[in-house]
Amino acid sequence: MRDPLYVYFIKNTFWINLALSALFAVLGTAQSDDFGAAFLTAFSLLFPTLGYAITLLALHSFHRKTKYMYHNMGISLFRLYLAGFLFNLLFAAALNIIITLIWRM
Repeated sequence: MRDPLYVYFIKNTFWINLALSALFAVLGTAQSDDFGAAFLTAFSLLFPTLGYAITLLALHSFHRKTKYMYHNMGISLFRLYLAGFLFNLLFAAALNIIITLIWRM
């Protein structure tokens, strides 16, 4: 019964994190000569770290009532945040590997 709640949390944080990380990567690499490579490098670093942290801060302040739902189902916020972080880390690593393989072609 707990697995759908993890998926629900990851789904809610993923799109916010994706948008924030892309925005930060574009702003950080706007003056770069090789924009594509610099953007992908910055995005793969920002997605599991800074973007996720800002997403958690936003969810912490705007979605206060959902924390009670997770608590009532026996899921701690630490486990929830850790599951989201690991998913984002795996997603960024897979994206980095795929882009590296395509970039070399």
